[in-house]
Amino acid sequence: MFTNKTIKASSLTDRLSLNVKIDFDFSFCGKIDLDLPNMLVPAESEKYVKDALSNPQIVGVVCLPELEDLVEKGLGIITSDNPRECLNDIQDHISTLKDFQWNDFKSKIDSSAVIHSTAWVAQENVIIGKNVKIGPNAVVCERSIIENDVKIGSGSIIGEDAF
Repeated sequence: MFTNKTIKASSLTDRLSLNVKIDFDFSFCGKIDLDLPNMLVPAESEKYVKDALSNPQIVGVVCLPELEDLVEKGLGIITSDNPRECLNDIQDHISTLKDFQWNDFKSKIDSSAVIHSTAWVAQENVIIGKNVKIGPNAVVCERSIIENDVKIGSGSIIGEDAF
């Protein structure tokens, strides 16, 4: 499950050539509207900078250099000419750090879940909530969390290289 460990942005500069303007600790890379603690998010426009400021879970942004002055004090800043690509590079790197974001566990499937006999669910690192229905030939890969009352259609693939 999630460890909620943090890493200092400046500790990644040698490996990733980041332009860290204001250093900060973060746990996850994600989209502005996610509800994960200590998030780093991309902000490619003034609108996204404002949106990032409204989410208390966000501790830092990767923004265009010309948007740096719009970021309020208290948030970390990394500047990049391509914030999304930069964020993806950071995520690719931190996902390789052993036990940084995730501790392995045996998959947990609620007893009310209905999983078709031809579906496949990874034996580790999956949580399946109440009243979930998983259709024929669906695949649920490791590091997937399926909330309550979700229906996964036949042939669907959940997880793996998703971001």
